[in-house]
Parts: sequence; C-alpha cells; structure tokens
Amino acid sequence: DQTELWFVICANPDGYQLTFQQGFRLWRKNARDLNGDGVVDTNNDGVDINRNFAARWNFDTEGSSGMPNSQTYRGPSAASEPETVALQDLVRAQKFALMLNYHSAAELILYPDGWQDQTRTADDPIFTALAGTLADPAVPGFTPMLSAGLYITNGETCDYAHAQAGTLCFTPELSTPPPGSGGGTFEFP
Repeated sequence: DQTELWFVICANPDGYQLTFQQGFRLWRKNARDLNGDGVVDTNNDGVDINRNFAARWNFDTEGSSGMPNSQTYRGPSAASEPETVALQDLVRAQKFALMLNYHSAAELILYPDGWQDQTRTADDPIFTALAGTLADPAVPGFTPMLSAGLYITNGETCDYAHAQAGTLCFTPELSTPPPGSGGGTFEFP
C-alpha cells in the first residue's frame, strides 16, 4: 500500500500560543512584530497566514486586507511568513491528493475557489460529489458550499493547494460549542 497520511497539527504555532494570553483569545494571525517595538499587540501586529499564500494574494481588499490592524492582514508580500513558506513547500513537494484545512466554527464544508464569488474550478463536480449537497451533505449537520459563498478570501490555503498541486482541498469549519458550555460561536471554553 502506498497511502501516506501527513498531519500538520498547527500551521500557526506562535499565533496559537498567543491565544492563551489575556486579550488574545480569538487571535488568528501569527506573532510577527510588524512595527518592531518588541511587543506583539492586537492593534498593529501579526499576519493572517490564511491570507498570505501565493494564490490570488492581494487580488482585492474584500478577500484580505492591506492594513496591519486588520484580522485579515495579508502581509507585505505573498508568502512573506515562514509558516506560509513551509506549508507551500510541503504542498508542492508532496502534491497531496486530499487536504483538510480545519477551522472553527460554523459547521461547514468549504471547497475552492474562495477568491471570487461563484468562481468554480474544473474540479467542482468532484468537490460537490465529495462534500455532498444541502439536502444530502457528506457530513450530517454540516453545510457543503463553495468557499466564496461564505465570504471572499484571497491568498488562502486551499486555493493555493488546488492551484499549485491539483490537491482536492476542503476547509471543514468545525462544530460550535454545545449550548450551556460557556463558549461562544468561535470561543470554546
């Protein structure tokens, strides 16, 4: 058997570490000190790794932001971040057949393309067959949809993997916390 499974447990380790500090619980960017003051702050620092890939990077201001204080700041250039470079190198080297890019939390199964509304790829019949339909989703309780149907993204992970390596890439948006658990839509207890 020639099947291999690769796991990248956390694509943004320094940014994830920040989520345990006061005021950073919902932080999504890395911990790049953009202004060089030696302190990472929520107003002026960090790059959104999921807007930094070299796939339609900086295509528009709807799918990512050029402003460092935005949660979707794309960075100063495509693949400017070491996390992005490492992931792009891995995708190009391995040419994965299938890739899952887990996010939280909306109970969706998203697939490319995300850079422009209603832009479907040549692989759309495969994506829709694997993700299912509204009436018959592949994962019960999860809504399958074209990524751009949720909102526009550019410089995004799955768009890059599909464009560069032909990878069938899905973004499962995980479940919300159960009622009464003390967590919000994105903030788990």
